[in-house]
Amino acid sequence: MPMTSLCAVCIEMRTSDSLQLRHIGNIMNAFVRLEHIDDAVFQHMTKLVKQLRGTPSDAQSLSLIANACAKAGLVDTELFQVISQEAQDLSQESFGPQSLAVLANAFSKLGIRDHGLFRRICDVTLMQAGDSFDEQSIANLVNAFSKSCISWPKHRHQAPSAWLQLQVRAHSLAIPNPAQAMRRMPSRISPSPSMSNHDMQAMTRKQSRIPDPNI
Repeated sequence: MPMTSLCAVCIEMRTSDSLQLRHIGNIMNAFVRLEHIDDAVFQHMTKLVKQLRGTPSDAQSLSLIANACAKAGLVDTELFQVISQEAQDLSQESFGPQSLAVLANAFSKLGIRDHGLFRRICDVTLMQAGDSFDEQSIANLVNAFSKSCISWPKHRHQAPSAWLQLQVRAHSLAIPNPAQAMRRMPSRISPSPSMSNHDMQAMTRKQSRIPDPNI
């Protein structure tokens, strides 16, 4: 189906068509992945999100919608208020590391500072199992908080020590336990029988990080 026809179909969608937020999230994410940001489609999709306020939702759908808007540079204050409230009303179990990171990153990318939402994201992050986070999720969360928490000292009653808690958590998540670290370490290279004494000494210094005294 040509993109023009697809856009026309999307613009004709109504909440009475049994639409859910997850459908809208998937549609907007698909347009982003196709690198086809249609203003009319996105405006209509955001309108539908507002109309579906209070209907069943999940963290992944909300994060997809927020991320699509961030990629499109679409700053809609009312829309992000809806996303924020819906996200804060979700249970802890609805969130995963990826949805937390994507949601936080979308808000920070558009410069939307929502202290209530970020406090909730931080609280849920601290409840997640440490081994469920990968490096990308950690990086996105830390990046989002670093951009969005500049004014937090003025709002300590709203988000007490949340930024410091996340820093500590991210630091602990980023450091693997000794067993994991050993598994990730490359095996030492055995010297070849044809190596000269000088080459063997150079290899040993490189592996043990001992500087070459002749340099």
